[in-house]
Amino acid sequence: MKPRLSIGSLATGLLFLSANLAAAETRSIAGQWRVQLDPGRVGEVERWFDRDLTGTITLPGSTDEARLGKPNPARPTLDGLYRLFP
Repeated sequence: MKPRLSIGSLATGLLFLSANLAAAETRSIAGQWRVQLDPGRVGEVERWFDRDLTGTITLPGSTDEARLGKPNPARPTLDGLYRLFP
């Protein structure tokens, strides 16, 4: 007699396998990171990835919290999202 594999047991096995793989690959990126904004989009051509970047950012966090970028001269309103450093 041949062993039979039902669709339900196959689906359960795949779900269990994928859950274990996802959990095994989860890593925290929290901490201090080097960063440099690239408004001119020249970083790749100038190979910034081969040098030390000048700024830092703490993750989790945002560029607003790190005060990176040009300050926003507009005043906050209730019309929508306002960022300090867009």
